[in-house]
Amino acid sequence: AGTNIEGATIYSALLPCMECAKLIVASGIKRVVYTEEYIDKRFNETSRDFLNINGVKVDKV
Repeated sequence: AGTNIEGATIYSALLPCMECAKLIVASGIKRVVYTEEYIDKRFNETSRDFLNINGVKVDKV
């Protein structure tokens, strides 16, 4: 079993990587809030686009 996190918000120091983004989508999390991005901007664009396409709101604070 476990805790149902569908519709939850996750807070992270970094924008999630692609592997984490896949897990976030699979878990039903609907919002990601982060403070920093990776130096290599390709990682940022790929995971952010994947999250957005799959209905996850992404906010940098």
